[in-house]
Amino acid sequence: MVPVITIGVLLLITGVAGFIFRGKLTNHSSVYVVIVSHDGAEQTVPSREPTVGTLLAKLHITLNQGDVVEPSLPTHINQDKFRVNIYRAVPVAINDGTQRTFTFSAAKTPRAIAVQAGLKPYPEDLITRAPANDYLSEGAIGETVNIKRSVPIGLILYGTPVVTRSHSDTVGQLLKEKHIVLRNGDTVQPSADTPVTANQQIFILH
Repeated sequence: MVPVITIGVLLLITGVAGFIFRGKLTNHSSVYVVIVSHDGAEQTVPSREPTVGTLLAKLHITLNQGDVVEPSLPTHINQDKFRVNIYRAVPVAINDGTQRTFTFSAAKTPRAIAVQAGLKPYPEDLITRAPANDYLSEGAIGETVNIKRSVPIGLILYGTPVVTRSHSDTVGQLLKEKHIVLRNGDTVQPSADTPVTANQQIFILH
């Protein structure tokens, strides 16, 4: 009886271990349907790859400088109809005053392009984006981003110093831009028609 019981116990243990092992194997080798959007097309593939990065490598999809992948390459693929979007970078020339920067970017807004290039724009800066129409005159292909910097202003608001920036031409326009309304008896120095200059101090007084 002892050999029979021993064999039975061993078979039971082997069966349970095999079941657990198969469960783990199935869990880690699940096949998911992944939809990859790149270069103007959608590619739907079944995949056992664990992450976005390993899947793109298996599909031989090359990423270039400035390309953006959403979600990021280390993201785990853990569900069906998992979407991967690849945004291709284009060459961009950035004009920031006298400074001219060339880069590659897939950002969707001109401000995001400037941030990606490390230029740190202020919220008041005016940033526009346009295609480069004339390569010879503009010295660039792709797109051009123009940054018009705001000027720093020292605003003394009822005795409290406030550092701000503006594109306003006059002190009166600056007050309107900053939603500052003069009450009865309030004064502004210099006067509202004074041109705004960089690092100027403007006093709002009771």
